[in-house]
Amino acid sequence: MFPRVSFSLCLLLALNVSAHIGGWAKEPEQADLQPVAVIPFKYENNRIRLTATLNGDPLSMLLDTGASTTVLFANMEEAIKRLPISGDAAILFPALDQTFNGKRLAPVSIDIGNKTINLQKVILLDDKSNMKARRLVRYDGILGREFFSGYTVEVDPKDQKIRLYPQGTDLGPQYRTLHKLYMQDGAPHIRFRTKMPWETSPSMKQMLVDTGYPGTIVFWDSIHYRKAARLTPEVYQHEESVAIVGRARFKFGRLTFLHTPVFLGALPPKQAGKRDGLIGGTIINSFSYAIDLTGARMWMLAKHEGNNYSRQIDGTFYPPNDEPFVFSDFPERLSASPKITIEVD
Repeated sequence: MFPRVSFSLCLLLALNVSAHIGGWAKEPEQADLQPVAVIPFKYENNRIRLTATLNGDPLSMLLDTGASTTVLFANMEEAIKRLPISGDAAILFPALDQTFNGKRLAPVSIDIGNKTINLQKVILLDDKSNMKARRLVRYDGILGREFFSGYTVEVDPKDQKIRLYPQGTDLGPQYRTLHKLYMQDGAPHIRFRTKMPWETSPSMKQMLVDTGYPGTIVFWDSIHYRKAARLTPEVYQHEESVAIVGRARFKFGRLTFLHTPVFLGALPPKQAGKRDGLIGGTIINSFSYAIDLTGARMWMLAKHEGNNYSRQIDGTFYPPNDEPFVFSDFPERLSASPKITIEVD
């Protein structure tokens, strides 16, 4: 014999279930999420510059998802020179196509904003290669992916504030677009499907997310270069292969970028791996965004920014390795998929 349940209780249970299924049950208040730290920053040459302190000495730090760990330059503050060294180490910078050798430091604590950041993997470089000067702005160090691994990191370009949330915090309800991150050798990559001017149909791209590169988008895949070269007769006027730069309209997930500087390298870097290239700071900083490396996700375009999914980019070209290049005004190519127009009287 079945137990008796009152009609009002059945109705209450049904309403509760349908509320969850329909999605109108009260969700956790995402707007009430409080960051564990708020860090002011400045844009310099399309890069994010943070001010930190180490043993009371100020440091100018570049925020760089393209750097595998944190770097300090030995020829800067005296406080850095006194740090204990624990062994040899190397760090890769994909945008420079170089690996730099240095010394690994014991764990280092730096203060940024109102937060003390404990860094376990810090490399000291003496900068004999003059890498600091190549970054175009004087930095005392580079804050790499270890900074991102302990938090969900939100960057607000309008207020120029970075907000740190506990690791794994879901900021999705506050944003309009979501990208899944694909980790390759610890580096975050985004895959998106779009058609570039040298293509006849859309194709999938896998690009490194590199906030340390000040430009927009770089292609290092030789297939893309050869297709673009066919539209650029000037390339064949040189005895050696040179890079190509131009402007393009393309889709980045749900976001559209217009008149955007594009760089295509003739020779892919040895470290390029399986990626087609990289997305740089000019693209990433066009909208508010947040990165959760542990959850392998990246959000862009905060809801308070409205419904404008497109940006006009009139930025500067940044050859990643200062190689020679030719400029191409890429003509739009017809899609391989024909469009059929039906007229109705």
